[in-house]
Amino acid sequence: MIYLVLLILGLVSALAERFIKKHNGFLLGYVFSYSIVYFWAVSVIRAITSNPREYLSYSFSDKGMGAYIKICIFATAIYAVITLIQLLISKIKPDMKYFVENIITEFSVVFILMYSLYVILIGWPNIMTVVVIGVISAIVSLICVLIQKKDADKEKKEKDKLDLACLIVALVTFDLLFILAGPTELMAYNAGDFVYSYADVVLYLFMGAVFVSFFAVVLIYRYASKITVRLYSAVIMLYCILCYLQSMFLNGKMMLVDGGKQRWDGKQSIINITVWIVIFIALIILSYKTKIGRKIILAACGYIAAIQMITLIFMLMTAGDLRTTNKHLTQESIFDLSKGDNVIVFILDAYDVQMLKTVYEDDPDYLEPLHDFIYFDNMTSRYPMTDGSLPYLLTGANLDDPLIEEDQDIWYEQAHFLDDIKEAGYDIRILTSDEYVKKIPEGIIDNYSEDNYCRIDCEKILELFTRCMRYKCLPFVVKNKYGYEAYDTTNVITDTNIYVYGTDPEIDDMILDYGVSANRFDKAFRIYHLYGAHSPYYLNENADRDYGSNAISQWRGSLKIVYDFIDCLKEEGIYDNTTLIIMADHGFNNTQRASVREEGIEFDEDRSNPIFFIKKKGMTGSVLQTDSRETSHDKFFDTIYESMDIPLQYYGTVFE
Repeated sequence: MIYLVLLILGLVSALAERFIKKHNGFLLGYVFSYSIVYFWAVSVIRAITSNPREYLSYSFSDKGMGAYIKICIFATAIYAVITLIQLLISKIKPDMKYFVENIITEFSVVFILMYSLYVILIGWPNIMTVVVIGVISAIVSLICVLIQKKDADKEKKEKDKLDLACLIVALVTFDLLFILAGPTELMAYNAGDFVYSYADVVLYLFMGAVFVSFFAVVLIYRYASKITVRLYSAVIMLYCILCYLQSMFLNGKMMLVDGGKQRWDGKQSIINITVWIVIFIALIILSYKTKIGRKIILAACGYIAAIQMITLIFMLMTAGDLRTTNKHLTQESIFDLSKGDNVIVFILDAYDVQMLKTVYEDDPDYLEPLHDFIYFDNMTSRYPMTDGSLPYLLTGANLDDPLIEEDQDIWYEQAHFLDDIKEAGYDIRILTSDEYVKKIPEGIIDNYSEDNYCRIDCEKILELFTRCMRYKCLPFVVKNKYGYEAYDTTNVITDTNIYVYGTDPEIDDMILDYGVSANRFDKAFRIYHLYGAHSPYYLNENADRDYGSNAISQWRGSLKIVYDFIDCLKEEGIYDNTTLIIMADHGFNNTQRASVREEGIEFDEDRSNPIFFIKKKGMTGSVLQTDSRETSHDKFFDTIYESMDIPLQYYGTVFE
């Protein structure tokens, strides 16, 4: 919305130049020039009044119409000041009548050149980066106008059709590799990893491609010098060719993106960057020596663009996963409970007993809010990863049958765990990733609904996808700079009622802001699967988002969310009649061991015990009790059944 407003303001200013000031210059150039001036000016204001590390569009995501009216007034004031300065200068020095206009034009050209190169070579700039780019552009443009030679316009007009072809092909190739075909392929093959669908982001992708290309072609080709255009085009074409070669031939077998940093040995990295340097130098020499060389590089870049275009069209026509997914787990009534009977399960992902021991040693009083609970410190999980544990805990699959254990589809087909709870009269609402519930029969989970929405920030989604593509396409020595995690795919969301796994701080905010209610349901069963103790660490001990956090802070913060929930249960007067389980889906696995090892925390690598606390209805105690008997997640189902007075059907309870 903010960019549309800025573009309209640029158009209004350009029309004013044409009809009020009687200037007959290049209308589209005026439109873009003033739009860029307003874009930078607004960025300066937002850098002062909001978070300068955010993106401009995101800083306006929660603003009403009043904010845009203020922007219009602000732009009008800027235009008035520019006009006044121009009139004063023209009266004092008539030969400098177009001095201000030349500065604005030069500023817009330098700005879009630097901005687009930053986007292409480094990433999408945040507000503060835009401000810095603008300051540098203003200084450069002022110097250029002051020392500009009389024959500068002639030099700019010497560009030929090959220059234009190189510029267009370079930008289109980048758009296809990094903004259109690449991200489309990523979503097509990993649709289950995204909360939103391709339909939610496709408009932003095309807008980003147009923004990068159209502004650059119009302004740079028309106003920049021949040398600048050729150098700009050459850099982008060489960058795209090398990125394509890296992704297709030089990456080799990439490791699983599982939360830890990828590592390539020194020899492999040196060889890889050497290949980049050799190819880059060879292509520079080829393009510098002859016009034929430029045409060869243009043809190579055009070939890559054509391949990417064919790939994009093919995926759009055939990839069913790109279609809109209607049903999602929503946050509707997720904290609406019952006055009579509640069974609540918190699953804190990857929280191991040894992690809890570290927290306890760091602060012996930290477990005091759990004084009514029994702590089973010798629990084991069926699976070491969430992809096995969550489906098992939701289905109660009979894994004694070896044929069933190998096929999760059969788990869901034969599951009756949630069905039994539903038949017992419980309202069932679950927070977890959609992939774990989409095979559960319709009508069982009450917050799995088509009544959902998801709003995406345009700059954040472009930053995410271009970063993902750089991780794929850049040499090994810089790949980890562009690493991304599951929560990066959710940080692009500005507003949604869909549960987004990994948004623990937002869940805690909901608990603190709205609490729980107990007026709607006779019986309530809730499962809250949170990011918990999982790495990478982004939660501080107050359960606030903090990407500079560490392991212990995250482990404390994830428990703090549970403590806030317990306080709300007590305030609502339903704590005593609530069965509350705090557990993990698994304990230490290879990923978590690697992350904790990097933190310098000592632990027993041979043990993996997920935490398990339980407070039954009516259970009270002065101190936390510890039960060290051997038990497992197999006892989870009958433990739930017992709390609901449903006949036991599985492996017994944790108390047996």
